[in-house]
Amino acid sequence: MGQRLAFCRPLLAIVRSRIRFPWRGGVVSGKGHGEQLTREGAAKRVGIGVADLPDLGYPWTGREVADAQRGRPEWLRCARRALGAARVEGERQRRARFDAVLARRSGFEYPPVTDAASDFAREFANANLLMLLRDALDASAADTYVIDSGFDVSTQAGRADETNRERVKRGASLSGRDTKVFADYGGYREPGTLGDLFDAATGNTRATYVSGAGLDAETWDDAWYDRWALEGLAHGHVIADLVLRGDILTLEVIAGVPLSDVDAVARRPLRGVADDVLSLACEALHAWTEIDCPVLDPDEVVDMSLQISALPKMLLEERRSWNRTELLAAAIAGLQTSTGGEDLVDG
Repeated sequence: MGQRLAFCRPLLAIVRSRIRFPWRGGVVSGKGHGEQLTREGAAKRVGIGVADLPDLGYPWTGREVADAQRGRPEWLRCARRALGAARVEGERQRRARFDAVLARRSGFEYPPVTDAASDFAREFANANLLMLLRDALDASAADTYVIDSGFDVSTQAGRADETNRERVKRGASLSGRDTKVFADYGGYREPGTLGDLFDAATGNTRATYVSGAGLDAETWDDAWYDRWALEGLAHGHVIADLVLRGDILTLEVIAGVPLSDVDAVARRPLRGVADDVLSLACEALHAWTEIDCPVLDPDEVVDMSLQISALPKMLLEERRSWNRTELLAAAIAGLQTSTGGEDLVDG
């Protein structure tokens, strides 16, 4: 018995050192009660502002926070009431700012999409699509297999042991759209053309979430993910011009959000454009294209009937540098350019 007590005494000493009982003037100690807290962390735990947190003369710990939460002293109740009142007032002011912006929409006319903006959007989309076709040409060729021919046809792609470039040299169709059924019902692609390459399978299979197997072989048309950002690029050019002219009031009206309340997201740095202004411009583009969204047709961007052999010449003809407004427009639309944002030049 004495040996058992001798064995338990060290354990009891450890437990007693980790526990402070309420009747001894403390609180039940748990994990983290002895850790030191910053003033910001302590104020957040007790639910008050940092300025209202008393100065104890030493760092706050989890134990002092627990004592304050249990005892609810007068200073804590006053500080919580002050924080609640400040939040209510802040929300009132925020709504007033939003109401002021929305009130300016009465009689507001959106700035016109200029010819320069439309020309830039068309040229940028053309260059973007040609780059996609260039990458597709040297990618692995793929074949499409029908795996479910019920009410909704499901297909699956399998990569071949050759590239699309090698398959073109053999004169074979890349997309499989050279049969009579496509000629009769639409979607026909002449082998060896840009359209045949654009509709070729990438080798990936995507979900369609329809009946049957619910699968579809992905084509390079499906993989042109920049299409949705390119559709609003002309509007992005107009907004970029507003940013460079410092017309924040117009940007706020288009976005429906005051600059002071926009969520400033850290983006790729653009010289001379603050993060909050860039975020406001992105909000404006999103809001504008929600009510005026053009549709981008790939066959109108690039002549898909041209032979693939014309692709190198087309890439050379489309190569040019973009000026500052154009680079900013691409950044607002979420598009990547070959020139870094820090190299923007006046144009």
